[in-house]
Amino acid sequence: MRPVRQQLEVLRAQAMRNLRQPNLNTFLAAIGLGSLALREALALDIMQLRVHLRGLIGGPLPDFLDRLRVVALLAMAAAAFGRFDAAPR
Repeated sequence: MRPVRQQLEVLRAQAMRNLRQPNLNTFLAAIGLGSLALREALALDIMQLRVHLRGLIGGPLPDFLDRLRVVALLAMAAAAFGRFDAAPR
């Protein structure tokens, strides 16, 4: 259990560091999370968002939800695997 706890502590420290000093990876992850949240809110029609955001959707809802999912996945993948603000080696 000790290695698992150490790894969790390292991940927690990294998350806290990113929240205190955000970089491009943090912003990409936030964009991905926001896209997923908007997608779920539109899919479940929370607070009649479909009506209020009709101009943003601009077409069939299933197509827009698919595009939101793709944007979310690409943004989060870029945040997870990209090292945009890493110091040059």
